[in-house]
Amino acid sequence: MQIYARLLKIQAASLRGNKFKIRKELLKIANVTGITLSSTNLRLHIGDTFQLNATVLPINATNKNVTWITSNSNVAMVTTNGLVDAGRAGTATITVRSVADTSKIATCAVTVVAGTSDVPNPINADGFGGWYNSPSSKTTGTNNRVPRFVHINPGPCLAYSIMMGCHYLYHSSVNPTTFFNNRFTNGYIDSGGFAQWEGFVDIHNHNLATIRSQLHSGKPVVVSGNNNNYDHFALIVAFRNNGTANSDFIVIDPLRTPQTGYPQFPTTFAAFKSSFQNDTVQFKGQKGYNNTFPMFIFK
Repeated sequence: MQIYARLLKIQAASLRGNKFKIRKELLKIANVTGITLSSTNLRLHIGDTFQLNATVLPINATNKNVTWITSNSNVAMVTTNGLVDAGRAGTATITVRSVADTSKIATCAVTVVAGTSDVPNPINADGFGGWYNSPSSKTTGTNNRVPRFVHINPGPCLAYSIMMGCHYLYHSSVNPTTFFNNRFTNGYIDSGGFAQWEGFVDIHNHNLATIRSQLHSGKPVVVSGNNNNYDHFALIVAFRNNGTANSDFIVIDPLRTPQTGYPQFPTTFAAFKSSFQNDTVQFKGQKGYNNTFPMFIFK
C-alpha cells in the first residue's frame, strides 16, 4: 500500500510538471494577427511577371506559412511563392492567406492590359522606340528587356528585326540609340535599305517547335509574312505557357503604330500571321531559296 501511494504521488508530481511545461510552451506561441502585401494594386501587360511579397504579422508569429490563390487564372496566375504571371487582358484578385489562421488574408487587385510593354505611342521617327519586357524562361539582353527599333515605312523591317535580335543577344551593354545609329550604316543595311542578313542568321521555314527551341535557348527568331501589299518581318522574343498556340508567342514589331494604311501593331504570333497571312515574296525562288513563310534563326 505504501509503495502504491508513493507511485501516485510521483505521477501527480509528474502531471503537475508536464502541465507547467505545456503552459510554458503555450505562452511561447505567437498567433497570426494579420498579413500585408508589398503591392495591393498592379497594372501589368500581357506576358509580364511580378513578384508579390507577403509579411505575416506579428514579426515573431509562430507559423508564417501562407497560401496563394487567384480569382482568375486565365488573367493572372500566381505561384506558391507569390510570383504573378499576366496571361490575358482582364482583372483578377490575388489572395494570400495564413495557414495558421485562414481568416487572416491580404489581397492585390491585378489589371492586365493588351500589349507587352510601356513603349511610348505614337512613335514618330526611326530609331530606338522604347523597351519591351521579355517574359520567357531563358532571357538575355538588358534586365530581360528588348529594344524596339522603329521605322515609319515597311522597307528596312528585316534589318530592324535583326538589329533588335542582335542587340538582345550580343550587345545589351550598348546604349540602344547608339547601337541603332552605328548599325544602321554599318553591317545591317546596304545603300538600298536592304538587310545584309546572311552573316547573322540562317533561313528556315516557320515551325513552332523550332521557334520554341530557339527561344528556350535564349535566342529570338525573325518571322515573315505578306499582306498582299508588302513583305514584313518581326522579332519573336519569348513564349508563354507551353508555346503550343500561336498566341503564346510574344512579337516585337519594328513597324510604327498606329500607322495609317498599315495593319495594327501585332503583339502575338497569331496577330502577326493574321495581319501578314501570305507567304513572303521576297525570298521565294531567290538566291536558291524556296521557303514557305521563311523565318531567320540567329547564328
